[in-house]
Amino acid sequence: MYFLLVEFASMIGASVTNFWSPDVTHVIAATDANGACTRTLKVLMAVSNGKWVLKPGWIKACKEAMQPVDEKI
Repeated sequence: MYFLLVEFASMIGASVTNFWSPDVTHVIAATDANGACTRTLKVLMAVSNGKWVLKPGWIKACKEAMQPVDEKI
């Protein structure tokens, strides 16, 4: 999944980081069978700063569309 994320980011001119910063716009978080993600610092920072927290499937959909897709899918 990380390779797919880096590949898509490169394709659209975005950057990928493993660390939180105010410049982060989206956090990709794996989910369990119930759709819940682990409450990591990055996830909590994203939520508290009004950033998108998305499932890995969003990256797959973006890659297939060759552009960012609606985050609400």
